[in-house]
Amino acid sequence: MDQNEAPKLDQSEEVPPTEAEQQQVTQPEVNQGTTSESMSSDSQESSVSSDSPKPQEFTADNNVASTETQNPVTSGEEASPPLANPMSNDAVSSSTVSKKPGLSRLWRRVAIIAAVILVLAGGSAAAFYTVYLPHQPWYILDTALKNSMAQNDFTLNANANVTTSSMAYKINSITAANLTAKGLDENLTVTVAGASIPLEIRIVNSNLYFKFGDLSSVASLASLAGGALKDPNLGPVIGPLLSKLSNQWVVVDSTLLDQSKSLKCMLNSSWTLSNSDSNYMVNSYLNQPFFTVNSQTADTLNSQAEYKMNVTMSQNLAQKYLAGLSNLNAFKSYAQCTGAKPSTSHATAVNNQTTPLTIWVNKSTNRIDKIETVGTAQAAKNGTSGTLDATISYANVNVQAPAQAIPVTQLIAQLMQGLQSDPQLLNSISPMLSGL
Repeated sequence: MDQNEAPKLDQSEEVPPTEAEQQQVTQPEVNQGTTSESMSSDSQESSVSSDSPKPQEFTADNNVASTETQNPVTSGEEASPPLANPMSNDAVSSSTVSKKPGLSRLWRRVAIIAAVILVLAGGSAAAFYTVYLPHQPWYILDTALKNSMAQNDFTLNANANVTTSSMAYKINSITAANLTAKGLDENLTVTVAGASIPLEIRIVNSNLYFKFGDLSSVASLASLAGGALKDPNLGPVIGPLLSKLSNQWVVVDSTLLDQSKSLKCMLNSSWTLSNSDSNYMVNSYLNQPFFTVNSQTADTLNSQAEYKMNVTMSQNLAQKYLAGLSNLNAFKSYAQCTGAKPSTSHATAVNNQTTPLTIWVNKSTNRIDKIETVGTAQAAKNGTSGTLDATISYANVNVQAPAQAIPVTQLIAQLMQGLQSDPQLLNSISPMLSGL
């Protein structure tokens, strides 16, 4: 036998399938018009090559091969489990479910687009609140008002110059307060017609302290007034009395203050704003703001970077806001303590008048550092003009009781003794002193 010739198979002898044939699902080719009897022995004896097996064809009518054809079994071997027909309904359905590349890609694209939209929307909202909004003038001013009102320690330095048709006066005030400790230190100087009246008032531990400064200019004014009033003793009497008041601390004990119901209620109530009161004040302003920011520029104040704002204040809305503060718990408690009934009528501005203001807001602390204003045109028509400026600092305040303060009762006794030489002045002042 030629070595290149394939051996012929005996029809009665079963040849076990090769491993490659077991792994490949095959089915004999069936041609229409051909029967098993007409198959020639030559086709059964055709050469078999394991290197290039002929692929099997399937039709719709012949899509399931017998287990014997797919898995021929030789004697002495166990039958292998039937292989799944790739054209069966189960195989087709599972393949169809697991392989939907177009739909999967569509859902992935939708998910990516949705994620991008969420990221962009979240980024836009974050940018609005962190980049855009904090640089808007109205938002800066609203935030500054809220932060400033929340401070329990502050020092306010105010200067006012007012000129009317009949007189001119100047007021200088420095107010330092510690609301938590109920401590107050007020330095006030009023200058009228060339005479200055300096006064300092302190409240410490529910005790009231006061001291007049140098009153020599007032004594000179009293001498002039005595001539005008035709009271020659006014100057000589007032001079020594004022010297007793000058630079002398006087204390009004809390037990005496308690005799006044209004003072007792004020000193015993809370001076700090509760969270609800603070929120009420802020929300009341935000619901009806009385400030309108016209312009904003960069400036410096005491070497601090500031926002300088030109603002218009509505007097009507400001008065309504102040009237609404009677709803604060602090004012309600005070009214309940004194038994006073809240007023139902409040003054309103005429013709929607406005007041121009300049406000400095600290860029670092977002608090108001300074306020300036000038008299309105309407006030000028009425013969009144003036200016006002106030600077605010928020350092801790510690108010101490002054040393060597005399009781107010002792001061009253000294004043009454000095007035004995001027019966006319004594009669006019005695009712006031007896009220103390």
